[in-house]
Amino acid sequence: MVAVALLATVVALVATPAGAQDSDAGASPASARPLTPDRSAHDVLDSPADLDVFRVDVAAELSVIQATITRTGNRCEVWARLLDVDGIELGRVFVDGSRTEVLSALAPTAGPYFVAVDNGPYARCSGAGYRIDLALVSLPSANAGQPPAGPGQQGRAAQSSSDVATVLLCDAYSKRVDRLTTVVRRDRHELAGASGSRRARLTHKLKRDRGSLRGARAKATRYCASSA
Repeated sequence: MVAVALLATVVALVATPAGAQDSDAGASPASARPLTPDRSAHDVLDSPADLDVFRVDVAAELSVIQATITRTGNRCEVWARLLDVDGIELGRVFVDGSRTEVLSALAPTAGPYFVAVDNGPYARCSGAGYRIDLALVSLPSANAGQPPAGPGQQGRAAQSSSDVATVLLCDAYSKRVDRLTTVVRRDRHELAGASGSRRARLTHKLKRDRGSLRGARAKATRYCASSA
């Protein structure tokens, strides 16, 4: 697996020919496939050590990156991480079964970000297929700290502030979903090798975490639909 530290290297990408989004993704920033909102990316993890890296170019600061990851088959596992140019992990999600998960993070600055997809820490297999759909949502400007000049501007400022809050709530609950998908997957991994009282405790924990995940998904669906 390519070390995350490689993402600290700033590289110039070669122009991608038409149709290349359906070819194999790169395994490093130098070969990362550009990911854009106007086109889905499809790929397959060909080996247990396969790592697919996609580049997201964010044009405006304070933009929310939303990468929707869909598992397209029933082989192996699909995990996705969102990283900044310094290799810092901004989010991670496990896509269970044929579900769709949204990997979301607030990008504080403009520039390149990366989505890295692999088989995760538990599976030692290959053949997992997936699709990525990208959305970039810029936070509306609310002119924070400046008093509105008149009634009409007050209404626009209130609406803008409400839009900002909705986008941030979408991001916050999406992040909670991301974390809980990986917690539930870890619960299942530990439960498989447990017995006796430890198995009983883990079974209870798995049930509780699944309930938390359902609640977070409901909130993420509510706020993310409003921010779209």
